[in-house]
Amino acid sequence: MSDPVIEARANLARAVKLHGRDHEITEQARAAYREARLVSYVTATVDAAPPLSPETRARVAAILAGAPALDTANGPEVAA
Repeated sequence: MSDPVIEARANLARAVKLHGRDHEITEQARAAYREARLVSYVTATVDAAPPLSPETRARVAAILAGAPALDTANGPEVAA
């Protein structure tokens, strides 16, 4: 099994070598590398955490979906 972060980094290096730093293909490879790093980080963090309550799972899911995190005691958070 290969590491997705290492594969994405290799793809980025290949894109830079073949297309240059500012090419659209390189930008796509850079975005894929950032995504792979994020997924790896979140996976490691969740694996190291204690079991999550349903409320905490809902808050984390909302954050990952781009919605404001819900404060279960006081309703939705309001941005200042």
